[in-house]
Amino acid sequence: MVPMSEFEESKWKSKQAALEFIENADMYILERQRLFAVMRSLYRHFLADNNKTIKVLELGCGDGRVTQELLKVDANLEGTLIDGSSEMIKNAKNRLKSYSGLKFIQTTFQELVNDNLSENFDFVVSSLAIHHLQEDEKKILFEYV
Repeated sequence: MVPMSEFEESKWKSKQAALEFIENADMYILERQRLFAVMRSLYRHFLADNNKTIKVLELGCGDGRVTQELLKVDANLEGTLIDGSSEMIKNAKNRLKSYSGLKFIQTTFQELVNDNLSENFDFVVSSLAIHHLQEDEKKILFEYV
């Protein structure tokens, strides 16, 4: 397997970078609310009326905003949120503290593809994380998923 670039070299390891992104995300991502609406619509259409608990994996969860949007559609989903930043995981836990059925894992994409998760997921989502990877790294991650 081709080694992936090291997360530790990334600015996202920094607490300051994480907090800056959280505070300014709606300015950085101009169509963010529209993207959330499309994602909720797709989830609702394909999964929400399935009469079973949906298992969601969020890659690069940041502060948990994407999972929070999915919980608006399906408050009973089971979610596994992954991020390489301890600061982002801390903020995701805080944002989603009123929901049960969520697991938070601090791990990088590099570690994730080498340490397989033991469960299967019905829905895998990522927002503004995978684009930071090199092309060959994206291929490795998508093959893993």
